[in-house]
Amino acid sequence: MTCPIWILATDGESVFHNLRFRLCLVIRLDPETPLGKVLCSLPGLNLMMGHYGLIGTCDPKHIVKWCATLIRSPLGIQIGSVYVSREDIFKALLELENMTAEKAELLLNPADKQNVPKAVNLLQSLFDLSGLKMTITPDVLGRIRQIVLLTKVLTFFLFPFIKVGWSLSQQIKSLSTYSHLLTALYIKHKTSFITSALHTDSQAVIKNIIFTTARLLQLNDPDIEYFILLEGTDRLEEVFSHSRTHDHSRNFDILQFGHKLSIGAEIN
Repeated sequence: MTCPIWILATDGESVFHNLRFRLCLVIRLDPETPLGKVLCSLPGLNLMMGHYGLIGTCDPKHIVKWCATLIRSPLGIQIGSVYVSREDIFKALLELENMTAEKAELLLNPADKQNVPKAVNLLQSLFDLSGLKMTITPDVLGRIRQIVLLTKVLTFFLFPFIKVGWSLSQQIKSLSTYSHLLTALYIKHKTSFITSALHTDSQAVIKNIIFTTARLLQLNDPDIEYFILLEGTDRLEEVFSHSRTHDHSRNFDILQFGHKLSIGAEIN
């Protein structure tokens, strides 16, 4: 018996967006199906899917990197009536204990877009501002409050992937909170707040995690261990890299490719 493919995952490359939309937003989930009975009652959930239940998703690491790129952008970010600039975020970072100007500049370096640990460190550092008491001028304090609001929204997405002690329920509640807050701010400010790609891709990740949770745990086996950190394309990229690099043959037919994939899987 063949099992239909449930998930189509892409990395952050923008050319894949249109493909994912065309394949994965075709029909609406039937509320009379077992999956529909579980999910159709959830307010705000996008119930569009592809044929045979196909859902699109993205790599969470790319979302985290885009969040850091957004914060480092010289264009600024609109939150409410305030435009938060990179300079505002730099000044906010200097309020942290043991934060030097050199460290702050390193965290805000726009050239280091692919460094995931540095992106996580930037978001966590800004999140630490929420617990500080600051003796600064009211206008600067107002901007820092908006930075704290922005960071709290973004860490609702980040923390489920790095807080190893969280339960799946805590992770999904946090991701759902991010989804609703992001939607509200995007409706209000459009791309003055975040890019459309960051909005759609992060929402796709959350939607797929919710669908997968319902399929695996609520319709199949509640004792299945499901780890959201496996979301995305990492495992596929590992097999692909082994297939491309385990010998010097760069051109091969489909039979040879099948052999290379098998070897790549064995290596992993």
